[in-house]
Amino acid sequence: MESVDASISAAESSYLFGNEVELHGLKNESMNGLKGVARGYFSTTGRRAAFLHEKQDRAAVKPAKIRLVTGEKSKPVIEPGYAMHRIVWAGQRFSN
Repeated sequence: MESVDASISAAESSYLFGNEVELHGLKNESMNGLKGVARGYFSTTGRRAAFLHEKQDRAAVKPAKIRLVTGEKSKPVIEPGYAMHRIVWAGQRFSN
């Protein structure tokens, strides 16, 4: 039953994936207002990854603490740990 619950939770926040988002309502107030691109879902923790532009790093955040940024297109992101020729855009990887 846990895997069903995790699948439902992942599906409920799937609209965030690949979109420009902003963090809000976090206990660590320095993270509030940071923008990035929503990434995958961690079923073990119930959190969604977000690649944060300003920090050039990923954070795992509860979906309720992530909101869509309307009117902005996702920016291309070069994630640390990937070869420089791999660029992530709206949840898809493109290679030269």
